[in-house]
Amino acid sequence: EVQSLHADVAAQASAADCCLDKLREQAEALLSDFSAGRIEDAKRAEAIVHRRTVLETEVAALERRLAAQVPTGSGTDHGGVLDASANGPTWAAQDAEMRAVLEARVAEAEERRTAGDEPNSCQEELQRYEAMLRETQATRTELETRLSLDAANATARCTTSWASRYEALVDAQRAMTDGTASVVSDLAIQEP
Repeated sequence: EVQSLHADVAAQASAADCCLDKLREQAEALLSDFSAGRIEDAKRAEAIVHRRTVLETEVAALERRLAAQVPTGSGTDHGGVLDASANGPTWAAQDAEMRAVLEARVAEAEERRTAGDEPNSCQEELQRYEAMLRETQATRTELETRLSLDAANATARCTTSWASRYEALVDAQRAMTDGTASVVSDLAIQEP
């Protein structure tokens, strides 16, 4: 019976070790996913900043080119904005087309920036991974506690069962020895 209890304890310890290994693997996978997410977010943010810089440079170049094409004194100045229609319908159409293209590119860049550079989504993802990590750690702690309690209970059962059986065997041997001794002494008294 002691061997079966030792086997049970060993099986439970093996199962607990297996669970702990799986929990460690899950924690490592979560940590690597989290790290990969942070790297991807940093790359995305860097790409957005680069794209914004490129677009700002293009807008500045187009503005300079537009300013160079508009001769001084042509058109009417409306608060710093030149009225291109003063140079004719072709100029106005070209100016409107250029403005529409620039506004579309700026709108597209802003849309990409807001879609890819959301600090809330990164924070939410970070919080989700941290919550999963805390949950995994709590499960691990619970399993370790349960394993230590099961091992202590198995050891206590093993000790109690073994001790009580041993005492019962010793008592039975004493009873047999006392009974045999009294029978022998009775025979010894009767023979002479």
